[in-house]
Amino acid sequence: MGQRRNFSKEFKLEAVNLVVTRGVSVAQACRDLDVSENVMRRWIREFHSSEGQAFPGHGVQKPNDAELTPPHPSATSRPQSLSHYTNVVSRNAQQSND
Repeated sequence: MGQRRNFSKEFKLEAVNLVVTRGVSVAQACRDLDVSENVMRRWIREFHSSEGQAFPGHGVQKPNDAELTPPHPSATSRPQSLSHYTNVVSRNAQQSND
């Protein structure tokens, strides 16, 4: 069984931005970023439901969350960078427009 991956807030926001503002399809963004469609759709849903407070980070709860839960042990792992993936998506979009 694989290890659960952790993504930084910046990665999630950029991934959602690709779909919401740049017009990249969910399926294409997921292929380019190696993220499942269910995860991407959840990120988009969270972004729309709590703009400005989406993806609060490891151990930081949204103001509406009354119940305290301990952080997941993997919350200390290093977040992934999105700069490489943004370049890949841009190249793929440019190639498909040619």
